[in-house]
Amino acid sequence: FHASFMGISNCDKSKTHADIFATENSGFNFIFPLVLMKNSKPEFDIQGDDANIVIGVNYEYDVAYALGDWAYHKTRAIRYDEAGAVRIVVGAYCAEISEKNAKMMKYIYDGEDPAPFVNQFELPIKEVHWGNGHSLPK
Repeated sequence: FHASFMGISNCDKSKTHADIFATENSGFNFIFPLVLMKNSKPEFDIQGDDANIVIGVNYEYDVAYALGDWAYHKTRAIRYDEAGAVRIVVGAYCAEISEKNAKMMKYIYDGEDPAPFVNQFELPIKEVHWGNGHSLPK
């Protein structure tokens, strides 16, 4: 339901957060890289169910991280600007949007004022390609 491009060359403070939460496992953020810095230290922290367990990982081409409900994470402190480099990743927010979770999905998505395409969460849920006699199952 949304794509987010993130470029970074310098980070010294980031906050642990969850992009997706309380969706009853119907929403995910798939994060995958477009541009990487070679031989970097771990760049991305993923927190376990136990908040004391944090694993630092590197982004890799052809590998995506799937973050579902309550998947806490953050960008690690990095510095690429001295090398004139930047890391770029994409977050692809995907969900099965239904009448049951549309209100929560809208809340998660509506970070901008107003958020573009926020009408995708209006009920009844109806995809734009439906028409010509096609409809939701009854």
